[in-house]
Amino acid sequence: MGFTLYSAWRATAPYRVRIGLALKGVAYGYSALDLIKGDQRRPEYEAVNRQKLTPALDIGGGRVLTQSLSILEWLEEEHPDPAILPKAPLDRQAVRAMALIVACDIHPLNNTRVGRKLHHMGVDQAGILEWTQGWIRDGFDALEPMVARHGRGFAFGDTPTIADCCLIPQVYSATATKWTWRPGRRSRRSTPTPPSIPPSRRRIPTTSRTRSRSREGDPMLEDLKANNRAWAARKVAADPGFFQRLAGQLAPQYLWIGCSDSRVPATEIVDLDPGEMFVHRNVGNLAPPQDANYLSVLQFAIDVIKVRHVLVVGHYGCGGIAAAVDGGRRGLIDHWLHPIREVCHEHRDELDAIGDERGRLDRLCELNVIRQVRNVASDVFVQDAWARGQQVCVHGWVYSLSTGLINDLGVAVSGLDDLARLD
Repeated sequence: MGFTLYSAWRATAPYRVRIGLALKGVAYGYSALDLIKGDQRRPEYEAVNRQKLTPALDIGGGRVLTQSLSILEWLEEEHPDPAILPKAPLDRQAVRAMALIVACDIHPLNNTRVGRKLHHMGVDQAGILEWTQGWIRDGFDALEPMVARHGRGFAFGDTPTIADCCLIPQVYSATATKWTWRPGRRSRRSTPTPPSIPPSRRRIPTTSRTRSRSREGDPMLEDLKANNRAWAARKVAADPGFFQRLAGQLAPQYLWIGCSDSRVPATEIVDLDPGEMFVHRNVGNLAPPQDANYLSVLQFAIDVIKVRHVLVVGHYGCGGIAAAVDGGRRGLIDHWLHPIREVCHEHRDELDAIGDERGRLDRLCELNVIRQVRNVASDVFVQDAWARGQQVCVHGWVYSLSTGLINDLGVAVSGLDDLARLD
């Protein structure tokens, strides 16, 4: 049975369904919609879902399922193993209550449609932000004692449920609204363990044997420490004030958002010293608006360090790009790479017209960088900086491993007009 999920990368409701499909191990095709461009309002999608909302799951035979929670319930009935609802009726009620707090009491009041309507009614950005954060706060204040009572690693018990399918996207969505956690919040301490990690592998117990080995030192690690001492000596010999100067320096003009691949050393390939560039890395050089790690780096770079240039840098031959589209199943990393698959679907005609696989992957690498430039430039931290007159420009580059040279994609966004042209 071939399923097709109509989804959007920035929307939390289809995110719930993607988690449920992954937990159930159900394969599906993907049809990406760009909500900012209004793909959901096009006649061809209205023929699929009259509400013109995401998600919609086409299960074949002319049947299309809508509404994320009803889809999750259907998945539980059609694919009961592994279960995402507990067996006992009262336990099921508790899980559904947590899911409905998110799906009915938080999300509908702060989604894109509501924000757009408030804007049209004359509410300014500060007012919309206050509205959004208020409903998030009220919802999480209700959820936290429930998780504290029932959770043992997940929102309910020690395995993921429908409550986690709803809670995880909402937590990530909340970070995009500058929602800040109060110290000691239970829901922060109870962040679910990724479902793909078996319980037996979530932690490695410390035994007398592992403690002894740590004291003795691993030969490979001893080599690294010896290399460090030799490197420091060479640096001092060449430049006696190098480390003193480095210790007093944290005013870089650049934020580099690059791939985790160690073959792309950020400062080295542009011939800068450590400290002259602020660096953030992840697999596939992504800038997802739901990722608290990336958002924290971006805010610190913009608001505290006050960098003038944000460089989104991919590299040809990227393993993350290839892994996103080769059809393999690798676990949690598949969720992380999902935005790359969406870029691939959106540009399917262009990519299919490229004759060789290497060329297709290289072009997908470029298209992914352009998408991440748009993500960065669309973020409230960058746009607030522009509003107060701070100079920030977002650029898109791709580095070639085979030549050592940077390919400037000609994408530079230094204001809302540039961003509009990029769209």
